[in-house]
Amino acid sequence: MKQTILALALGATVGAGFAAIAAEKNPNITAAENYMSQALAKITDAQKANEFDMEGHAQKAKDLVTQAQAEMQQAETIADQKAK
Repeated sequence: MKQTILALALGATVGAGFAAIAAEKNPNITAAENYMSQALAKITDAQKANEFDMEGHAQKAKDLVTQAQAEMQQAETIADQKAK
């Protein structure tokens, strides 16, 4: 469980770095990425507050947000290619 949290935190940090780089070209994508990073942090807070006893639903939500982040990065790549 700790490895998953660490991996998600690292992913959020890397995602935030990409978001900062892309802020000028795609402000809406950047905003979405920032909200997703915040969502991951809030879900982790909820897990801690409930001693990670939410029958796996919070983790499933984090997995889906992480998938959404990957999709947004792909969308950003395509948007950047089309802008050239």
